[in-house]
Amino acid sequence: MLITSGVRYNAEKKKIGKYYTTPIWQFRMKCHLCDNYIEIHTDPKNFDYIVASGGRRKEERYKQDDAECAAAHDAEERKRINVDPMYKLEYKGKDEQVIEEAEPVINKLQ
Repeated sequence: MLITSGVRYNAEKKKIGKYYTTPIWQFRMKCHLCDNYIEIHTDPKNFDYIVASGGRRKEERYKQDDAECAAAHDAEERKRINVDPMYKLEYKGKDEQVIEEAEPVINKLQ
Protein backbone atom coordinates (compact mmCIF):
# COMPACT_ATOMS: atom_id res chain seq x y z
CA MET A 1 0.00 0.00 0.00
CA LEU A 2 1.27 3.43 -0.78
CA ILE A 3 0.34 6.40 1.38
CA THR A 4 2.39 9.47 0.57
CA SER A 5 3.18 12.17 3.09
CA GLY A 6 0.49 14.83 3.22
CA VAL A 7 -2.32 12.71 1.77
CA ARG A 8 -5.61 12.62 3.67
CA TYR A 9 -6.62 9.15 4.78
CA ASN A 10 -9.35 7.88 7.12
CA ALA A 11 -7.67 6.86 10.36
CA GLU A 12 -8.28 6.46 14.06
CA LYS A 13 -6.38 9.22 15.84
CA LYS A 14 -5.14 8.73 19.40
CA LYS A 15 -2.83 10.81 21.61
CA ILE A 16 -0.15 8.44 23.00
CA GLY A 17 2.34 10.79 24.65
CA LYS A 18 4.17 14.10 24.58
CA TYR A 19 7.53 15.42 23.45
CA TYR A 20 7.95 18.40 25.77
CA THR A 21 4.58 20.12 25.15
CA THR A 22 3.94 18.71 21.66
CA PRO A 23 1.56 15.74 21.54
CA ILE A 24 2.65 12.47 19.92
CA TRP A 25 -0.18 11.06 17.82
CA GLN A 26 -0.92 7.51 16.74
CA PHE A 27 -2.83 6.97 13.50
CA ARG A 28 -4.33 3.55 12.86
CA MET A 29 -5.82 2.93 9.44
CA LYS A 30 -7.12 -0.05 7.53
CA CYS A 31 -5.39 -1.06 4.32
CA HIS A 32 -7.64 -0.60 1.31
CA LEU A 33 -6.19 -3.74 -0.32
CA CYS A 34 -6.52 -6.20 2.60
CA ASP A 35 -7.94 -6.50 6.15
CA ASN A 36 -4.73 -5.51 7.96
CA TYR A 37 -4.10 -2.29 9.89
CA ILE A 38 -1.21 0.14 9.58
CA GLU A 39 -0.09 2.14 12.59
CA ILE A 40 1.89 5.38 12.27
CA HIS A 41 3.25 7.57 15.09
CA THR A 42 4.30 11.19 14.76
CA ASP A 43 7.86 12.08 15.74
CA PRO A 44 7.93 15.77 16.74
CA LYS A 45 11.60 15.57 17.80
CA ASN A 46 12.71 14.88 14.22
CA PHE A 47 9.74 16.54 12.43
CA ASP A 48 8.84 13.17 10.94
CA TYR A 49 6.70 10.07 11.43
CA ILE A 50 7.39 6.43 12.30
CA VAL A 51 5.64 3.41 10.80
CA ALA A 52 5.07 1.42 14.00
CA SER A 53 3.38 -1.69 12.59
CA GLY A 54 1.63 -3.13 9.56
CA GLY A 55 3.85 -1.56 6.95
CA ARG A 56 7.27 -0.26 6.07
CA ARG A 57 8.58 3.09 5.06
CA LYS A 58 9.87 3.68 1.57
CA GLU A 59 12.20 6.60 1.09
CA GLU A 60 13.18 7.90 -2.30
CA ARG A 61 16.09 10.27 -2.23
CA TYR A 62 17.40 12.18 -5.20
CA LYS A 63 20.23 14.50 -6.05
CA GLN A 64 19.56 18.08 -7.03
CA ASP A 65 21.34 17.56 -10.36
CA ASP A 66 19.14 14.55 -11.22
CA ALA A 67 15.95 16.51 -10.54
CA GLU A 68 17.10 19.42 -12.73
CA CYS A 69 16.29 21.90 -9.97
CA ALA A 70 17.70 25.38 -9.76
CA ALA A 71 20.85 25.44 -7.69
CA ALA A 72 20.64 27.30 -4.40
CA HIS A 73 23.27 29.91 -3.68
CA ASP A 74 25.38 29.74 -0.56
CA ALA A 75 25.76 32.80 1.66
CA GLU A 76 29.20 33.69 0.29
CA GLU A 77 28.01 33.67 -3.32
CA ARG A 78 24.93 35.77 -2.50
CA LYS A 79 27.14 38.30 -0.74
CA ARG A 80 29.48 38.47 -3.73
CA ILE A 81 26.52 38.98 -6.11
CA ASN A 82 25.26 41.87 -3.95
CA VAL A 83 28.67 43.52 -3.52
CA ASP A 84 30.46 43.02 -6.86
CA PRO A 85 28.61 44.63 -9.81
CA MET A 86 30.77 42.86 -12.44
CA TYR A 87 30.12 39.45 -10.88
CA LYS A 88 26.41 40.28 -10.72
CA LEU A 89 26.40 41.19 -14.42
CA GLU A 90 28.27 38.00 -15.31
CA TYR A 91 25.91 35.92 -13.19
CA LYS A 92 22.87 37.58 -14.77
CA GLY A 93 24.23 36.64 -18.20
CA LYS A 94 24.49 32.99 -17.13
CA ASP A 95 20.90 33.07 -15.85
CA GLU A 96 19.63 34.52 -19.12
CA GLN A 97 21.45 31.82 -21.06
CA VAL A 98 19.85 29.09 -18.93
CA ILE A 99 16.42 30.66 -19.47
CA GLU A 100 16.94 30.80 -23.25
CA GLU A 101 17.96 27.13 -23.31
CA ALA A 102 14.92 26.08 -21.24
CA GLU A 103 12.37 28.22 -23.10
CA PRO A 104 11.64 25.72 -25.94
CA VAL A 105 11.08 22.95 -23.41
CA ILE A 106 8.76 25.12 -21.33
CA ASN A 107 6.77 26.18 -24.41
CA LYS A 108 6.49 22.52 -25.46
CA LEU A 109 5.06 21.62 -22.04
CA GLN A 110 2.42 24.34 -22.22
